[in-house]
This record gives sequence, structure tokens and C-alpha cells, in this order.
Amino acid sequence: MASTYYVDINYGTAGVGSKADPCNDLLSLLKNTYSGITLAAGDIVIVRTANSTISNYQLTLTASQTFATIGDTTAPLTVIFDDGTEWTESGTFLFLCSGASANYGVTWGDYTHWIAEPHKCEFKTTYSTSDTTNYFVQRESLFQGVHFHNAVTAAGNATHKVSLADVACAYTFVKCKFSSDTSWRAGHNQFTIGERCAPLFIDCEFDYTGALENSKYPCLFGDSGDGIWIRLIGGKLVQPSTSLQRANLRLTYGWDSANNLLMADNFHIHPDNVLRATAILSSYSPARNAGLWLTNPYGNQYEFVYEGHDSVIDFRLAQNYPYASATLPDGSNTGWSFKIAPTDVQGTSAGSIRHIEPPEVTKFYDQTAAAKTLSLEFLFNDGYTSLLDDRSVWMMVTYVDSTGTMRTETTYNVSGSVATSTTSWTNDTYGSQTYVKRKCSHTTAHSIKEDSLIQIKTFFRLPYLGSEKFFFVNPEIDVT
Repeated sequence: MASTYYVDINYGTAGVGSKADPCNDLLSLLKNTYSGITLAAGDIVIVRTANSTISNYQLTLTASQTFATIGDTTAPLTVIFDDGTEWTESGTFLFLCSGASANYGVTWGDYTHWIAEPHKCEFKTTYSTSDTTNYFVQRESLFQGVHFHNAVTAAGNATHKVSLADVACAYTFVKCKFSSDTSWRAGHNQFTIGERCAPLFIDCEFDYTGALENSKYPCLFGDSGDGIWIRLIGGKLVQPSTSLQRANLRLTYGWDSANNLLMADNFHIHPDNVLRATAILSSYSPARNAGLWLTNPYGNQYEFVYEGHDSVIDFRLAQNYPYASATLPDGSNTGWSFKIAPTDVQGTSAGSIRHIEPPEVTKFYDQTAAAKTLSLEFLFNDGYTSLLDDRSVWMMVTYVDSTGTMRTETTYNVSGSVATSTTSWTNDTYGSQTYVKRKCSHTTAHSIKEDSLIQIKTFFRLPYLGSEKFFFVNPEIDVT
């Protein structure tokens, strides 16, 4: 049967772990070396955070700490930092990691849950040396309300990592905060993630407003293995005002990692110009599959950013992209389009170019069953004019015919140019660039079933021509 133990590090004697006679040595208890108590799977440890004279408890760590693995897959060890429920008073419990030793930090045991009010349990590092790796989170752990705070004072290669390095593990962070007041060298990262791991961040805050002057492009996720799936649900990335100090969401940096995906839903980025082309890819592995998917990153529920190995695809309302007939379901019929910007990873020669595949466009067909011509409109930078043929720009159409059979047809052809269009867009210039109108059309071979869904997948086999050379898709299927 699971037991509950109480800890008060300011209590005068080594108690038996009851609320009236609490333990006073939290570190020994978590290492399972506390005299008279052996923690077991499923046990709960409740830690006092304040008393009548001390508003915030502090425990200074003067050496590396390794906590025992006590929980298991069905019964984790749960450590709760009291919010006033047990002892009336509540404060922040600070673990202060100070010194001048590289690779000095804290290693948690497997299957451990740390629970606190948001940011009321803080692990703060104040090293004066570089090359520090601070926190090692073991498999299947959960952290709620924990603040990982980097205040390393060393110049140069001063890193602050949360290591999620075990293979094929899940990690969960809820309402946690990760902040940096340090001088990171370019490219170093907040997390190290092992192969096939799936960390989940719910309503977490990544705060870099305190980054020092010579911090350059710190990475949130790096040194990663293959097959990683990172999920950010809610939360925010808060950036300093100086652009060189802004963190990015890079998945790899200088490592040959592949097949990684980062998905962020309602994860806000401030300020909103943090993302850059190839921000998630290693310059050492340009052809490796990786992807970043953000929804509502800048405060508008319809905005999105998708960054893959070959392109950045996004809709940004404030950027005033040209649009044709597509409107948002926002009650105001706001016009919109999404922009596709090939990256320099895409290449410029025919042999290195891959197909760019933007999000699918769909439409509910509510007319009488009949064969129809389906069209999508595009606006291309005029630098692409000579490249627009039916092998470089084409679409795959999927629909249900009048007999209930699913049909898939394409416009791909080894010859032929993409048709010129006369459809009205709000503008045929954007920035300093001029654009040309084009469209893809396809007449279905069969009647489309009434009250069914039409789906169109577009493909663009177009090179990188420069940082201002991109094109727009009108995400509205025209049916005639």
C-alpha cells in the first residue's frame, strides 16, 4: 500500500516523515538513503515551501545529485510542493545549483512526478564555467509547475540543457517555465532528446528576455536523435528585443538527425518575427525529413506556419498577403491566401529539386451529380515564369463519384504549360517583387456525387531562387 511522507528541510530533527514529525533531508529521501524510510512505487512525498518566518525555502546543491528510481510504469513516485493545503503557508521552493563544475546537475529517477503550482518549484543554475549540462530527466517522468532557470555567468559556450536522452520514452511538462539569463554561444540548445522520444509540453513558457548581449540564436531543441515527435500545446516563446538573441525552434544543429516532427497548437511566439527559413534543420543534413507545424502562433486562430525540409508555408494575417476568392470563416469574410517560400535546402538544379507539398484544399460539393471542372488559382513570383509547366506545378484530385466510388485523378503531364489566369487578386505585386497569375484546372472523368467532399493536393517542383522569391495559393476550389 502506498504511503505519504512529509518533508520540512527547516525542521530541526530528522523526523519519521509524518506531518507532525517531518523529514528534514529531502535529498537523502529522494536517493532512498534516509534513515528509517524506504520509499516504494506509488508513494507520495509532500514538501513544505514556507513557514511563518521563511516565505521561500531554499536548498543549495553543492554537488551533482542523482535521485533513486522508485516508481514504476503503473505507480510513479509523486513529489508535491505544498501550495498551502498542508501547512497553510506557501512559497517557492528553490533548488540552487551553484559552483564552477562542468556537467554538474540533477538526475531524476525513472517514473517520477514533480507537482507544484506554476513556477513554484525552481531549479536555478548559477555556474561560472562553460560547457554545463544541468538536468537529466529520466524515462516516463512528469513535471508540473517546475521552473528550470539558467543564470550561468560564463562567457562563450555556456549551455543549459534539459536532457531527455533515453530511447523511445515519453516525457510530460505541464505549466513549466524554461528561462535563460545567460550568454549562449550560437546554436546551443535547451533540450537534448533521444531517439523515438515523444516529449509533450502543455501550457509551458520559454522565456529568453534575460539573454545576455553575446547570446546568439539559442535553439530550443537540438542534439536530437531520429524519429522524435515534439508536441507543444498552448504556452508561449517569449523573445528578447535583439534579434541575434532570439531562440528558434530548431530540431537539429550539426547532427545527422532525421524524420523528426515538431507540432505546436496555440503556441504563441513573441515577437512574431522569430522564425526563419530552415530554422529547424541542420545545415549538415539538408535532405533529411523534418517538419515544424504551428497553429495560432501569433494570436490569430487562423494563422499557421509549416516548415519542412524544402519550404516554409504560412498564413500571416498581418503580412497582408495578396488574395483572390478565398475567405476565412471569421464572420467578416476576410480574404486570405497562403504563401510558399522554397528554402535554399531545396536546391537550384533540376537533379536536387523535390516536390513541395502544401496543405490539402477541400470543398463540400452540394450540387447535382455531374462531371465538373475544378480549378485552383496561384500567384507566382515572375522569376518562376519560364519554369511553370505541368510537371512542375500539378494537382491530384480526389472525389466520390455518383456510384459511391472514390476517384483519384491528376493534372501531371510531361508536356504543357500551366494556364494563364485572369482571376482578380488584390495585388499582383508584393514587397518589391512582381507576380504572374496562373491556374491548374481539371475536368473530372466521372460525375461527382452530390453532398460529398472534393479534395485537392497540389505539388510544386520549383527551386529556390532567392529569399524574396515565393508564390501564393488561393485555397478555394472553383467548380464549373
